[in-house]
Amino acid sequence: MAGKQKAWRCTVCGYIHNGDFVPDFCPICGSGSGYFEAYAEPPGQSLKEETADRWQCLNCNYVHEGATAPDFCPVCGAEKDKFEPAKKADISGTASKFKILIIGGGVAGVSAAETARKLSPDSEISLVSSETELPYYRLNLTRYLAGEI
Repeated sequence: MAGKQKAWRCTVCGYIHNGDFVPDFCPICGSGSGYFEAYAEPPGQSLKEETADRWQCLNCNYVHEGATAPDFCPVCGAEKDKFEPAKKADISGTASKFKILIIGGGVAGVSAAETARKLSPDSEISLVSSETELPYYRLNLTRYLAGEI
């Protein structure tokens, strides 16, 4: 196995970690190292870094387009070593309908609903929030109260 990097799969969420050692915890779901198992990619599914043109942040799943990973994630601030080559997903022309449940009406919930609608226009999307008001961008609340918007 000389020259071949090992891979480890989180048995809780399915995250694949490439490296010689099991990570201390899963960056996606937080499970400890005991939840990882050795993993071998199916033939033809390997993605080589030197040919990657998209990079995915392991913390927040942001996808960066480019020949190299960014120095830091513009969404969550994760450093370059928290990026892995991203596989291109073909979502065009999908006829699948999904039932999507989003918990929370904050910025993340609204953004998730907007993205889900864009990627799967025929899906049923439910957003659940404990607030009595419709979702709004809380970051603008201060500007609104100050009369700027």
